[in-house]
Amino acid sequence: MTHYQSVIALLFASSNPLEVAKVAELLQISEQDLLTIIEDLETQSADAALIIQHNGDVLQLATNPRYGKLVKQVAALEGVQELTKAAKETLAVIAYKQPIDRGELEAIRGLDCRRTLHTLMQKGLVQQSRAIPPGGDPRAFYYEVSFKFLEYFGLKNVEAFRSKFAAGF
Repeated sequence: MTHYQSVIALLFASSNPLEVAKVAELLQISEQDLLTIIEDLETQSADAALIIQHNGDVLQLATNPRYGKLVKQVAALEGVQELTKAAKETLAVIAYKQPIDRGELEAIRGLDCRRTLHTLMQKGLVQQSRAIPPGGDPRAFYYEVSFKFLEYFGLKNVEAFRSKFAAGF
């Protein structure tokens, strides 16, 4: 059994994302070795149905974005609702600027975002961030997108969103 297969097995067995440090500890390898293994094998398993998402310091097993349309069809059957334009705009700002506090988010959007933030958090697309940006107020609540956001938009990581955003999404 390879380390990559072991990572897949650990993430499959976990109902929550796992910290990189914990997975490396369980496999008895360094965090850097773990990340290198995942990066190296991403290209080899481009057609695999499942991928490993890396978001900050956590890993999660997810459906490959190549199968996004198919997965969205299943989600539609299960009654998952489309997001409003305001929710999509708010998500885009959070994904691009994360971690971001509500004040900065509202300054960028030009309107009150409390209700939209609340809805996005209820849907699990946005979460409170553990990171505080340089110069940020440690008393403020900062937000970031979640793994569910990546799944919803069929992305491997936030950098993939930023690349698409920079290219005109």
